[in-house]
Amino acid sequence: MSLFEDALAAASTAIDGAMADDEGWIYQPVAVANGDVNDRAAPDPDRAAIPIDGVFIDPYARAHSGPSRHQGLKAERPGHASSRPQIDFDLTQLPYRPRNGDRVRRLKTGKTYHLAEVKFPAAGPRAQIDLNEI
Repeated sequence: MSLFEDALAAASTAIDGAMADDEGWIYQPVAVANGDVNDRAAPDPDRAAIPIDGVFIDPYARAHSGPSRHQGLKAERPGHASSRPQIDFDLTQLPYRPRNGDRVRRLKTGKTYHLAEVKFPAAGPRAQIDLNEI
C-alpha cells in the first residue's frame, strides 16, 4: 500500500471509531429470482448477512427549501430537491461488493433500507450509499 492509501485506511478507522460507535447495522445481500428485478427479493444464498459499522446520514432539504432551522417544502417556491438518507461505511468490512437492491437494517432504530444507489469511492475504502426506507 502507498502512504496515501495507508492514511485513508487509518482515517476510515478513526471515522468509524468517532462516528459509528453506536451505529450497528446488518448488511443483508439480496438476490432476485432469474435476474428479474420485478420479482420478489430473497436473501442471496451466495453472500451471507453480516454485521457492519456505518455512519447514518439523515436526508436533508436543498434548493430554496427555507431557512436551515425550518427545512421543508414550500409550495410557492420552485426548485425544491431533497436527498435520500445515506450510510457511509468502510467497504473492507464486506467480503463481497455491495449491489443496488441489497438491504441494510439499522440496529439503533430497527428500520430496514433498500440500497438505492451504491457510490463507489474514487480513492480510499469508504463508500456512501443512498438508501430508500422499506
